Amino acid sequence: MDLLLPFAHTQATGLFVLTTLLPAAYWLLRVLREAGQRRVPAVAWWAAPGWVTMLFAGILAQPTFFALGAAGLLLAEFWPGAYKPAALRPPALWAAFGTVLGLVLLGVTLWQWGAKPEPVALAAALAAFVAGLAGLLSSLGWRPEAAQPQQAQHWARLARVSVPDQSDLSLTLTGNGTNLRAELQNVSQHTLQLAGWSPVRMTPVNAWLPFKNSAGQRVNTLRMGESTFLPLDEYDRGLRVWYMWADQDNQPLLFRADWQPPQRDRVLN
Repeated sequence: MDLLLPFAHTQATGLFVLTTLLPAAYWLLRVLREAGQRRVPAVAWWAAPGWVTMLFAGILAQPTFFALGAAGLLLAEFWPGAYKPAALRPPALWAAFGTVLGLVLLGVTLWQWGAKPEPVALAAALAAFVAGLAGLLSSLGWRPEAAQPQQAQHWARLARVSVPDQSDLSLTLTGNGTNLRAELQNVSQHTLQLAGWSPVRMTPVNAWLPFKNSAGQRVNTLRMGESTFLPLDEYDRGLRVWYMWADQDNQPLLFRADWQPPQRDRVLN
């Protein structure tokens, strides 16, 4: 006995139709979950026509359609680029338009189905409705990225700075000559927002240099225990580091270190 009236005049049983709804429901839930990670469908859009094709395998009694529909669903699920990152929330207007259009077309098609079955119209209505609903879920479920601590800006160097009573950074010098470099380690209980640093030489320099890690990647913050590496020159006699506490980013801080010759046996003051 058929469970769904609109398919009573087709080869598809109600049980087949209800079973085929499960992949569609799973795909919509997957779209919603990916939206929570700021990812939107790309190749995954093939799930909509894939599901409709699988459904029409029973409506039109075409086993080949089932294989094609299953291929579309598998492509949407397992393709490496099925979902792509989104920097902005996906627009919901076109998704809502597709959903409403699919519902209207679906209602008209089902109303006329008993007198004049229109499989193509039904397929288009179902595909538009499912794709539009997925677009709505992607927009509604999209979560903005958590606000990152404000990076210390260049004005930190021009502002009035203070030197903490207890140093937030420790300095270790390694190498000599052109291979000389300094390792700065966060020894405080705070996450530090790095602004810039400058070497100190016999002849004045006006540098504002970035920070990098051991792999040469740009570093903007230092958590507890983390380090950054600064390339130095044999003529450098010290360095200055401007930074802020992440939880109190309104007060620029300064780390100062100076050393005296001989070059190969520096003594930190």
